[in-house]
Amino acid sequence: MKPARVPQTVVAPDCWGDLPWGKLYRKALERQLNPWFTKMYGFHLLKIGNLSAEINCEACAVSH
Repeated sequence: MKPARVPQTVVAPDCWGDLPWGKLYRKALERQLNPWFTKMYGFHLLKIGNLSAEINCEACAVSH
């Protein structure tokens, strides 16, 4: 009998292009976030990881 779990290593993508339809997902995410960027206030906008670094957030007033 085989075990129920098979160990797999999951590798995080380096860019949106590494995901299937990744560029379309990034564009859709930017379209949804863009209206909210003008409403964000604070001192810093933290971007963690390569995918968030590629998101265009020029409309955000928070420094990043």
